[in-house]
Amino acid sequence: MKDTKSNFDTSLLPKKFLTKPNIVEIAEFANSLPQTFAEAVKLLCSNHIYVKNDVLQNRIRLASLSRKFHCEADTLTNTMENQLALLNDPATKLFVSTHQPNLFAYGGIFKKAVLLETLKTTIEKHKEWGIVNLFVIIDHDFINKIWIRRAQLPSFHDSSGLLQLRFPVDHLKMWDMVSNVPRPSETILYNWRSEIISWIKESSSSTSQRAKMVDNLNSFWEIVESAYSKARSYSDFNAFLMSKIINSIWGYNTLFVRLSETSKVFQNGFQFLISNLTAYTDVLRRTEQTPLSRGESTGASSTSYEKAPMWLHCNCGSKASLSVSTQGKFVFTGSCMSCKKELTFDFAADGSNRPDLSKVISFISPRAIAIPLLLSLDLQISCYCSGKGGGLAYLTDAKAISKHLGIAWPLTLVWGSKDDYIGIAQNQALNAVHMKIPEAKSRLQELHSINDEYETKIRKLVNKRTELAKANASLSSILEELFQLKEEQRRIRREIVILEKATKILNLRPCILDYAVNFGMVYTEKQWRRHLLENGNLTATVSFDRDYYCDAQCDRSSSN
Repeated sequence: MKDTKSNFDTSLLPKKFLTKPNIVEIAEFANSLPQTFAEAVKLLCSNHIYVKNDVLQNRIRLASLSRKFHCEADTLTNTMENQLALLNDPATKLFVSTHQPNLFAYGGIFKKAVLLETLKTTIEKHKEWGIVNLFVIIDHDFINKIWIRRAQLPSFHDSSGLLQLRFPVDHLKMWDMVSNVPRPSETILYNWRSEIISWIKESSSSTSQRAKMVDNLNSFWEIVESAYSKARSYSDFNAFLMSKIINSIWGYNTLFVRLSETSKVFQNGFQFLISNLTAYTDVLRRTEQTPLSRGESTGASSTSYEKAPMWLHCNCGSKASLSVSTQGKFVFTGSCMSCKKELTFDFAADGSNRPDLSKVISFISPRAIAIPLLLSLDLQISCYCSGKGGGLAYLTDAKAISKHLGIAWPLTLVWGSKDDYIGIAQNQALNAVHMKIPEAKSRLQELHSINDEYETKIRKLVNKRTELAKANASLSSILEELFQLKEEQRRIRREIVILEKATKILNLRPCILDYAVNFGMVYTEKQWRRHLLENGNLTATVSFDRDYYCDAQCDRSSSN
């Protein structure tokens, strides 16, 4: 579905945003983004920066936190140290992407890193100033969010069309922050691997293909186990795995940092937003409440304008959403989402009209809308790479706030296009339906219409059978007709089930395991990078080169 006033495909948004009344604003924002890699390069080359001392000091603090992450993840190399050193240079440009530490995260998260790295290497060929790519791990979200705990693989042998790997969490711990959740047990890790091997065996078309896929999994699982051995939390397990793929396998110099550790870096920005809280909330009130007055729902919370731009962490491992108290301008209160403890903090500095966060800065973290604002205020980033889904709604709000408060807005990039490739499960789906996705969708609509017609005919015959039975009339002819109709309906429904499963598989944006098993991570990165350099369209489908894959497999076999 496309918005009538734009070229933005609203089907790329999560369902909860499809009724968002400012969908036009989201679409307009999406259409203002660079559409090609070349356009992004041109825009990022056109401006030169030289950050002030307070921003430079924040970047130096950031370098220390990033070094800590990479030491713990075992991905700190000499080239990474060189990138960390660039944060001491006021002329360095900072490109940023962010995401939660999802279980075996889906391909789009890794494509952010590929886009920024390809931009970096392309620009550095023509410009003398340095560029640092930063990946911020959003590790203060609640573990209750299903996409953080679930990884999806296409599976034609599962009734739902999906194999879902899940990280189980005690219901009493659902409101804990991801950074405070222990890593999976060894038994869970073993069971995940066993499930994936069973999936490979069920989905493979030959013994040789099965052996190749298991070999790919074994190579990938070495990285999984390495990340696991270094991690103490669930968040770190997933974040370390991302770092090992991006830094170790791909050789990128992307710097990782945990958002939960960066509050002191953003202290000035937090103070600025709180000092301008009235203006901040007024913008949110307009963006959220104006649509509500028309009786329509919104993507963000309908009361988001009543909240402070940060969370307050609780000793229990959860956090509280803060609202301004009636006790004073800089007094905030909130109830912990887990233990329900009432938390109150007074940010007012003695004898000053400015808030003082120094005593509590280690216990706060930003809400989603505030993240890009803080990155701009305190780190003066040049580029922000976002996802295509619900993040666009929050970015639309954040950009409106930045304009009102005079905060510089970075170039925003989105590479949310789908990947077109045939893995083992996709191949099974295609063989089952013998048609392409558009044809399958059309056939599904036709079958559902036919099924409805049969449903109506059967209902009428059932009513007629009841009348005949009451009249003690013969039922043989009507029973025969009813039997034939039900048999035909069963056949139609079986075809519907197969088609629905196949289209779900072919439309799925699977977790990174699907790429690792079918192609290996090195080949996957090369295909994404090849698309950027040869095609360059950030909205076009990325078609994996099957011939290239075959050649790569031959090269790998000969090198072994």
